[in-house]
Amino acid sequence: MKKPDPRYAFSYARVSDPRQAQKDVSVPEQLRKIREYADREGIIILREFTDLGKSAYRDDVKRDEFERMIQEAKGDPRVSLILVHDMSRFVRRRAKAVLIKADLAQYGVRVIPVLNPYDSSTIAGFWMEAIDETRAEAESMATSMHTLEKMKGSIAQRDPETGWCYKNGGRAPAGYKNIRVVRGIDHRGREIARLLWEIDEEWGPRIQFIIRELRLKENLSFDKIRDYCNQQGWLSPEGRPVTTSFIREIFRKDRLLQLAGYAFWNREDRKTRGRRFKPEEEWVVVPNAHPALITEEEALRCRRLVEESAGGFNKKHHPQENSRFLLTGKNIFGEPFFICTHCGGNIVGDFQGGRHKLKYQCSTIAYEGKYTNRCLPGVKLEKDPIEQYVFAAIKSNFGAPERIRRLVRDINTAIKREQKDYYEAAMLLEKQAESAKKQIANLVNAIAKGTPPEYVNPEIERIKKNLEEIEAQKRNLLAVKPSSQMIIDEEKVIGYFCRLDEIITSDDNRLKRHFIRSFIRRLEFDPDTKKVEIFWFQDPVQAALAQNEQHTGHVPDVRESAGVGGGT
Repeated sequence: MKKPDPRYAFSYARVSDPRQAQKDVSVPEQLRKIREYADREGIIILREFTDLGKSAYRDDVKRDEFERMIQEAKGDPRVSLILVHDMSRFVRRRAKAVLIKADLAQYGVRVIPVLNPYDSSTIAGFWMEAIDETRAEAESMATSMHTLEKMKGSIAQRDPETGWCYKNGGRAPAGYKNIRVVRGIDHRGREIARLLWEIDEEWGPRIQFIIRELRLKENLSFDKIRDYCNQQGWLSPEGRPVTTSFIREIFRKDRLLQLAGYAFWNREDRKTRGRRFKPEEEWVVVPNAHPALITEEEALRCRRLVEESAGGFNKKHHPQENSRFLLTGKNIFGEPFFICTHCGGNIVGDFQGGRHKLKYQCSTIAYEGKYTNRCLPGVKLEKDPIEQYVFAAIKSNFGAPERIRRLVRDINTAIKREQKDYYEAAMLLEKQAESAKKQIANLVNAIAKGTPPEYVNPEIERIKKNLEEIEAQKRNLLAVKPSSQMIIDEEKVIGYFCRLDEIITSDDNRLKRHFIRSFIRRLEFDPDTKKVEIFWFQDPVQAALAQNEQHTGHVPDVRESAGVGGGT
């Protein structure tokens, strides 16, 4: 008999905490179990990828090897599988997992957790996949809540030798560096390591000079301070050129007080979209928590200067969602929407010249200045012509109601199929539960009729355990029950997409930004040729649903390239 063709795969292992190296989820242990599974199934592993100390729950943590693996898997036609120890090693957020796996599916690549392999193309496998993803995210949430409680107590705990407060990890701000100190041995005989801040020998004096000389004495603007730093050849603590946003961050109120010795915790809001910080009354503030670079009086004076400045923080804030620059910011999946192909920077709005001369330019030039030579200075796009071109392209591609109607009907068919699959899976589990209960009843009757219990009890226990698993699956299935409200109102959607002219001429920038992102996934500007390339969503209805977090299916890109007029 002819042997089946071999299947090729990549494998991926990850730990979010280096201490997991001593546990059964260590990277070597994960890879060992993946290799055993591949040997049993006749799968050839082409390459192994690993990330150490990288969370799969937080969206702001970049996993370099994971991103490299995804791109190589899509680019290698041999690869049809990605093998992971369990789904929590791949991605812990269910919505993100769905998007990434749907993207891989476009290239014929599936993800298999070797501890609990399932075929997601079947009904049972589809629901097992959903249950596994939901469980991984729930476990992460529980771990996060426990960790936050411990961190809250740690921030005010002082080191007995130095008198400074312990830190909860993360990168120290500019001007400081992390130092690790050992404070005893725990009950397992391991060292108790704690974290403190010390003044950084390089950036500590620079921060003092920026605040005392450049700001308090000379009152230079953020851009001029940035240019001074780059002219001196100073690189930021991350090893990149100094940007305006880096300087602005130094002069934020809490950052200035941090330089004066205050510690802050529970400031950042990682859950609410569009909000960076929690209300100040929820912050935990501890004075004299680490060595001070400036006095509190200098911090407050500096803050007053910033607030009094015409370009400072007292300037009226316009939320990005209502920005007059319709093409800046993120797309519906949180990815950069408009990027520069020369240096990879984001395209941002340029206010220089007044409100009648608004343009777009690369953020590298806007935030780093001309002294870094990382992009092409002076190459800009006039705001109104490029936005008008984008609207005209949308109207040309998606203005036919017949096409929208067909898309809506296709999506509704898929939604109904998903609901049908759910109820079939629920009925199957209910039948299995009833069958298990009948088997237990029959065995109990057998004991009553004289069968020795020692022959029957082990089988009863086995069936009871199986019944418990079935009930757990029923509860998990109920947690991912599809909403009956997901069916799309055909006429309402068509009405929305037929309002092109009304939306284009509207004064509601928020509506126009939302509308553009329902059709376009990404824009790319090449400053060398002054051309803009459009990457379309093939299905704008699905894109609109994803923006409302009602649907997270992947839709492929369709490109269109166009020349546009650029400023000089």
